[in-house]
Amino acid sequence: FLLEKNKVNKKKVTIVISILIIVCASILGLYKISERFYQKNLDEFTSKRNYKMEIVDESEATEQALEKFYEDELFEYYFPSIRSDYVYAIINGTEKYLVKDLLNNNPTDYVVSIDRLKRAGLQFIKREKYTRLDVAVQGNVNLEEKISNKEIFELGFGYQAYGITETTFELYIIPKNSGKATLTLNFYSSDINKFDGLIETKKYEITVNKTMTVEVKEKIGG
Repeated sequence: FLLEKNKVNKKKVTIVISILIIVCASILGLYKISERFYQKNLDEFTSKRNYKMEIVDESEATEQALEKFYEDELFEYYFPSIRSDYVYAIINGTEKYLVKDLLNNNPTDYVVSIDRLKRAGLQFIKREKYTRLDVAVQGNVNLEEKISNKEIFELGFGYQAYGITETTFELYIIPKNSGKATLTLNFYSSDINKFDGLIETKKYEITVNKTMTVEVKEKIGG
């Protein structure tokens, strides 16, 4: 109608429509490219985590002595005999790697952890590196920790079990310098309706001796 009444120029309309077509085609093209990129990343993410693994121990008569083959922030892991050069992980039935290499300097793109190897059948002895503090609180709670002097020690977090009636925490005192500091643990309800509600507070006096040994004493009554 506007064209017939010479209210708009046919050439201008053609240009506008062409631009709109180009913009729509570009948006569609970008969507297709992003969709392919996302799917590729998803496939890579899945393949790095979802794989088959079995443990093969090719050691025969080896020296009976503890052999450390790996350590992380909180634990050391040992074989009961000298066998780290003979214990392999077979991935997807074809790829073969020493367990110690996968843990210490992973030569693959697979996501490997000590727990993943344990589920595959790896047997080892696990030892704690630091003093452990076990804390149990009634209810399902969230933990907030405060250290009066962070130059003395820092806190490591081990296993945590959340339950309806009780929550348990494994905390590790990692010494840094000799001295004393106070560890305050505040426990808040994880109920969204009571999120700001403080349920309980526990305080501990932490002493780090010159030999880096740790003493923990709970301060009853705050």
